[in-house]
Amino acid sequence: MTRFDWARLLRAAARLRRRARAEYRRRTRPQLVWHHGIRLPLTEAVSEEMRATLYSGSYEEREYEVLSRLLQPDDRVLELGSGLGFITVLCARRCGSERVTSVEANPRLLSTIRTTFLCNGVSPRLIPGAVSARGEPQTLFVSQNFWSSSTHDRGGQPITVAGVALESLLAEHQPSVLVIDIEGGETALTSAAISPSVRAIVIELHAGVTGSEGAAQVRSWIERHGFSIARDWGDRSVVVFERVRGAAAGGRG
Repeated sequence: MTRFDWARLLRAAARLRRRARAEYRRRTRPQLVWHHGIRLPLTEAVSEEMRATLYSGSYEEREYEVLSRLLQPDDRVLELGSGLGFITVLCARRCGSERVTSVEANPRLLSTIRTTFLCNGVSPRLIPGAVSARGEPQTLFVSQNFWSSSTHDRGGQPITVAGVALESLLAEHQPSVLVIDIEGGETALTSAAISPSVRAIVIELHAGVTGSEGAAQVRSWIERHGFSIARDWGDRSVVVFERVRGAAAGGRG
């Protein structure tokens, strides 16, 4: 058998293992799943659709892959959009809880995120609120599937949440790595300045929410501040930017 055939066989075996694990979890309905060694509690905030994603082991795989390689022990991380706290825990384990701050707009997730931290023995700072350039209060449309909740109206229950200004967060926490996954809310950041402390940005773009023009606006904002693309999975997925050595920070949009 050729090397290519072995590789194909190993990939097929991995797919079968994932399917078997997902089916076992679907039948047993655990209250907690392990994902890359991180415990994720399946609270009432986790819908059936989200459970299926967690059962399959595909939750935030790309972000995990990128950050596992990118993060250094001395990095300081600012995460916009905690979700279940999975990526937050990864960052806290790599860099130390005291070097990680995460901001989450959806108040229905805060208890679950804190439980995730507790289950994994980490204690990064968690700030409630929706991040924008100016930090004004925002209308958040809360959906059953938390990854559909957005400051863009995609359906769901509208609630008012506190605002947090990006520049204030950057000034206070001086992050070297900025992680952004806020379901289209990234377009509200583009008139803010990105501080020189930031060496890398890992962002999930949401062209399905913002349109391709919104995704292009976000890309341009980051590039104006002296960053270039290191990895790019498109306008509906994760893009990694790294600051060009010697580049000066650009201006506001």
